[in-house]
Order: sequence, then structure tokens, then C-alpha cells
Amino acid sequence: MIIRCLYAFSKKNTIFKHLEVGKKQPMNTSLKEIKKLFQTTNQETKDNIIETYEPSQLIKQIDTSFDKFFLRRKYDTASFNFLIESLTAQGKNQIEEVLNMMERTGVKLNVQTYLMLIKSCGKFKNVQRGEKYFQTALEKYGDSVYLRNSLIDMYAKTYNANKAMQVFREMKDKGLKPNVFIYTSLINAFYRIKDYQKCQELFFDARAGDISDSPDANLCGLMIEICASTNDAEKAMAFYNMMSDMEFANSTKVFNALIKALGSRADYAERGIEKFRLMLMRSIPIDSDTVVHTLKACSTIGDVKTAFDVIRLMKENKIPENRYIYNQIIRVYAGACNLPMLDQKIMDNYVKGCMDDIK
Repeated sequence: MIIRCLYAFSKKNTIFKHLEVGKKQPMNTSLKEIKKLFQTTNQETKDNIIETYEPSQLIKQIDTSFDKFFLRRKYDTASFNFLIESLTAQGKNQIEEVLNMMERTGVKLNVQTYLMLIKSCGKFKNVQRGEKYFQTALEKYGDSVYLRNSLIDMYAKTYNANKAMQVFREMKDKGLKPNVFIYTSLINAFYRIKDYQKCQELFFDARAGDISDSPDANLCGLMIEICASTNDAEKAMAFYNMMSDMEFANSTKVFNALIKALGSRADYAERGIEKFRLMLMRSIPIDSDTVVHTLKACSTIGDVKTAFDVIRLMKENKIPENRYIYNQIIRVYAGACNLPMLDQKIMDNYVKGCMDDIK
């Protein structure tokens, strides 16, 4: 029944176009509806949905204590792979314990296990172990784009952009065609060390045809975010216009990056706020990043009215407060105080409303 409900939601901005296992074609997600449905079902069904569709917003809710995790699961490779992925997403460095349990229960590792292990090493900054896992997988299963991407992603997360580039060149020399995930990981590696020029060079290399598929929301969103880091609002708009006819242009990630880029400059902040309103008009889900970046745009021009609306929506969507949100709420107040001829009543209402809404 839960699957049928999800299918019904898929007709209007929901989780997947095809609900059959293995056909993962993400669409715009109506998170409010999905979460409501998710909260009304039992734990076993929740786990089945998560294991089948793996939405990143839900995987962190998996109970990863070993006894409860295997209460309704088999001791097999797929279950252990999912456990490693869940532990990594939750920031729990228990990989050695998982591997020991796999050995005790006689469960064999496969190539997917090694991909999960390398990803975990990136999360916990254990480069040497990740390189060891890569070499073992290379010897056992041979070279592949996915194995290379796991290593590039690990180097990106540990600020080793030069090593990431070396892996990229090696794979091309061996005839492996880079895909969008490879380019996203590689560009992220140079983004983390603030080599923005290299990021743009790599992106345009990909667009020129050096890629086996098309840019996706993650890659294009990353490029807009890079523009935000350099306060280059014009280039951010150019990137967005470049992808305006692509199906993922209306994704939360892309809009968040665009609002961040526009909201950091006084001459573009109003456009950032317009993009936030456009999100609401198009029923694009908002998250904590949306709140932070829109409040940043409001603080730049002292727009307390929109800021108050954002906070109200944050509460309605049950988005938890964090220090970044609190910081921007204060910045909005400071920005408004710098405006001439500001009605003090507006400021008083903003402060009172913020205090009421974030309690």
C-alpha cells in the first residue's frame, strides 16, 4: 500500500518516476508529503522504503545499532553494504566493527562494499586506508569509472586535489571515459582548495564533450555555488540560464546555490529573493540551506518583511534551527538598522515575530 501511495504522489512532484526496484530516476520531491506518509508507517516498512529508494534525507534515520539493524535483515553482503553507507551518512566511524562482523558471519565483500569503504575513508579522512581498499578492489575486480570516482571523491574530501587530478589522468590514459560523477568529484576537489579557475576549466572541458553523459543538478549547482564563493553573481546567472531548459533546473540544490550567489551582493540580493519566491511558486521544496541563503539576501538589503516570511515558512516546514540560521536572523536586524527612515514598529514586530516563531 505504501508503494501505491508513493506512486500516487509521483504524479505531482514526488520521489521517483518509476517505483520498480532498480529504476532510480529522481524527480522533484514533495518532501512534506513524503515525510508525512513516512511518519505514519511502521519501522519495517520505513526500512524497506529507504533500502529500495535510498533518499538522502531519510537514510540518516536508520537505526544502525547492530542488533536492531539485523533484526529484520539477512546477514548478507547487501545488508552490510547498506549498513556501511548508513553509518557513514550518520558520521559513525564503525567500519572496523562492521568488517569484523562480516568475517565472523562468513559474509564476503564485493565491489560495492569497497566503494562504500572508500567513501567512508573520505568522510573520516583516512586516506591511506582508502588507498589500500582501492588497490584491493582494483586487483579483485579490475578498473572501472565507479571505482575511480570513489577514489577521486575521497581525495576531494581530504583536500588532495592534485592526487585527484592524477587519478583522473590515469583513468583517461587507460581509456575510461569520465562521467558526470567523475567531473563533479574532481571539480569539488579544486573547489575545496579554492582553485576556482581550474573548476571552470574542468566544467567547460566536460561541456565540450569530454564526458559520457550530461551535466546534472549536482554539477551545475556546484558551479553556481563556486560563483557564490567568488561573489560572481553575473556568472552564476549565466550558469543558471545555461541549464534553464534542463529538467533538474527546478531542483532545491540548484536554487539554493543561485540564491547564495545572488544574495551575497547588494546589487543582486533582490534577485536572490525573487528566486526564493519563484521556488515557492513552483512548489520546489525548501530546506535549511534555502533559509540561510535567503536570510543572507534579506540581510544584505535589510528586507525584514521577507525575512519574517522565511522564518514562518521554516517553522511550517519543520526545518530545525541551527547556528547559521540564527546568525542570519541577527544580520537581517543589523542590515535593517542601517536603513534610513526605517519605521521602528517594523523592527519591533520582526524581533517579536522571530522570537515567537523560533521558540
